[in-house]
Amino acid sequence: MPTNVALRQLLTGDPIVITGEGAVTRFGAGAEPLWQAIGDCLRGGDWLHFATPAGEHRVAAASAGDLPAHPLRGKVDRSVLMALMAGTEAWAQAGGPGIAPPEEVAVVAGTSRGPSHVWSAIEKNLQSSRRLPPRLAVSGTLASLSGAIAQATGALGPGHTVSATCASGANALVAAAEMLLLGKARAVIAGGADAPLTPGVLLGMESAGLLAHHDLDPSLACRPFDRDRNGLLPGEGAAFFVLERKSHATARGARILGTLAGWATATDGEGRAGVAADGHALHRVMQQALDLAGLAPWEIQYVNTHGTGTPLNDRAEATALRRLFGPAIPPLSSTKAITGHCLGASPAIETLLCLRALREGFLPAAVNTFHPCFDLPFIPEPGLSCHATHALSTSLGFWGYHAALVFSAG
Repeated sequence: MPTNVALRQLLTGDPIVITGEGAVTRFGAGAEPLWQAIGDCLRGGDWLHFATPAGEHRVAAASAGDLPAHPLRGKVDRSVLMALMAGTEAWAQAGGPGIAPPEEVAVVAGTSRGPSHVWSAIEKNLQSSRRLPPRLAVSGTLASLSGAIAQATGALGPGHTVSATCASGANALVAAAEMLLLGKARAVIAGGADAPLTPGVLLGMESAGLLAHHDLDPSLACRPFDRDRNGLLPGEGAAFFVLERKSHATARGARILGTLAGWATATDGEGRAGVAADGHALHRVMQQALDLAGLAPWEIQYVNTHGTGTPLNDRAEATALRRLFGPAIPPLSSTKAITGHCLGASPAIETLLCLRALREGFLPAAVNTFHPCFDLPFIPEPGLSCHATHALSTSLGFWGYHAALVFSAG
């Protein structure tokens, strides 16, 4: 495609690299606890109880629990606080204020559900006829995710929040990379955050038949690509990165954690919640991402799949993978049985896992895929020690949003 050709020319000789990473997940604040959980194959589900006027509810979910103390705790949405923690961790690791002049540092945040806890608080106040706290006027905005990071890091360059349902975090990284290619910033703090474990979101998913369930053990609820899969494990979390051109990172002596080598996004036009059974849109974005990276399918050594554990999505993704790779499909896994499906944050969390897999020489296991119903090379527990150079991550969501990211070591 002409667009890919133009992007490829801009990338030649000076790729997009990652120099900082941060995360908040059910395993706590920081990238290290998350990676440790991946190595230990810790299953992500616990029972989450909540009450509505209709009665008590119990669902399997991957909650991050109580967040650490922070000056903005109670003043901003839970998703914003997680974005802020992950974003400032990445910023500090990359070098902080010395990375670039403030006017040349941008922030892009991705989210599916936005400040859903604030919106729930607004609804409760309205129902009780109580006066709305003034803070809700500011903290109820989608832009609060990127705004909070910008203010905490002193970034004064471009900033925005993007939403593309469960592909939001990937779209944020794509926007950041293209901003760098256009010379609109020297460094971009980008990633995704979502805290959707509110009664309204969960009951909506439940009514749509999306939630995974298991009679005895919530940690076994999510079973991606498994014969007995029955839905997704809702989760919450955030992951953010600092992206730069390689020439800029090298000139300042930064440690390079990995390269965002290729990317593509698209919609598939299959309706509000559906996905094409033949996976044509996912196949298209995977191929476009590889083309931008200048790689052939056989050069990919690991695929972190979208793999939600929903019957139709998993089948469509398996079809797309077989179409792209043919008989030589590389080792793959879905990590959502560990992290939960954190909606718009999932592509960012899985970006961190791909980067770590390439650096550490360890590929995450396909946890809870006990009885694979697709002929794909799922990575068994406890994972696979393997020197890999290139990895692929896929994302898809409501309204037909699709994304694919290609990562390279160094």
